Amino acid sequence: MMQKVFEQADRVTQKEIIVGENECRLAREGERLIARGVLADVIVTVQVPAASFAAMLRFSAPEESDVSQPRLEALWDFADQALDLLFESIRSMEIPGDAVTVSAMGGADVAGVTFGRGEQLAQAIHRSFERHGVKLSGNDLGGSQNRLIWLDSASGRLIVRSKSPALSRSTQEGQGFKRTA
Repeated sequence: MMQKVFEQADRVTQKEIIVGENECRLAREGERLIARGVLADVIVTVQVPAASFAAMLRFSAPEESDVSQPRLEALWDFADQALDLLFESIRSMEIPGDAVTVSAMGGADVAGVTFGRGEQLAQAIHRSFERHGVKLSGNDLGGSQNRLIWLDSASGRLIVRSKSPALSRSTQEGQGFKRTA
């Protein structure tokens, strides 16, 4: 009797896979991909029901204000190469393009916190999509919201929760935003 209860609980409980900065994680049926504290980062989700998997890629922008242009360009190239590898792998499985759902979220900019990097990263991702002929099924890029993103691989349900960054005491005096995770 107890074994049946545990088997039912296993079917209902999904394994959660946390996607950290500059990571690509894959999920099979019954697993959920989660990205927390998404501000300037751009999250790309890819759902391929025909192959019973989903992917979440998290491209992170540097947090420091004095990053060299060559380092930024290397990060944007990294994002392009990662997407290139993912789309090549999907094509190698002979999955038709209309059987793949691609969405992008994040790329927020907050004065004094993200230094315009969210917008730069979102533009780099868009250029990569254009180069690969990928049309987004969903898009929640830009703004100034901190996001929490869930992708349920079994149902394909994608949930994006947004909230405005908390204001610090200096913000209340007109100084700027404070980043929250």
